Amino acid sequence: MTSQIATAATEQSSVTDEINRNMISIQDIVSHLIQSNSDSEHVVSELNEAGSELKQLVGQFKTS
Repeated sequence: MTSQIATAATEQSSVTDEINRNMISIQDIVSHLIQSNSDSEHVVSELNEAGSELKQLVGQFKTS
């Protein structure tokens, strides 16, 4: 009985370690996603600005 308890405790410890590693991996992935989102927002903002400038430039042409 004692050896079964010891084995169960060891297994629980292993599972806990694996859960901790997975949580760290998830945290890293989320951090990368947050950074990617921030980068995407910046690019979208720049594209919006470029689109506005292009619209203004095209608006200067007169059609007959």
